[in-house]
Amino acid sequence: MRIVAAVIIVTACASPACTRATPAPPVDWTLTLQTVATPAADASAQPQLTASKDGVILSWLESAGSQTALKYSERTDTGWSEPHMVAAGSDFFVNYADVPSVVRLADRTLVAHWLREHKAPAPGYDLRLSRSTDEGKSWSAPFSPVPPGVSRLGPICRISPSPNYSSFS
Repeated sequence: MRIVAAVIIVTACASPACTRATPAPPVDWTLTLQTVATPAADASAQPQLTASKDGVILSWLESAGSQTALKYSERTDTGWSEPHMVAAGSDFFVNYADVPSVVRLADRTLVAHWLREHKAPAPGYDLRLSRSTDEGKSWSAPFSPVPPGVSRLGPICRISPSPNYSSFS
């Protein structure tokens, strides 16, 4: 009986289910890391990269004295475009966790978001949004999507283009 059991086990393991698949040949490619200079000035921080079907946008904050500006540049075949300013002021709320952004939607509208600090009626900060329908030449007046009376102490925002949503108003 032992011999029969051994023959059944050997036969079962010789079936195709017990054999190992041939490993795929290694892919022939080399990863190369390259430093790419950005158009952001030395006194800049909070960089953010966003991508759309139309390309990549780098946005950042630049500070000079008490003024802070939200700027962006688009990656082209020849490098980064000249920086464009979205908004500037002395009331930007700047920290490492709440990174502003500029995003291109499917209809080519640019949408920007950042935080604005306020002192009254209570200390805190608001989410500000603005949009451009002319490739960043002009921007709408900044506004808050948060209704009046709603607590505005800690908004967290990330704008992401959606295939089902092609515009912003």
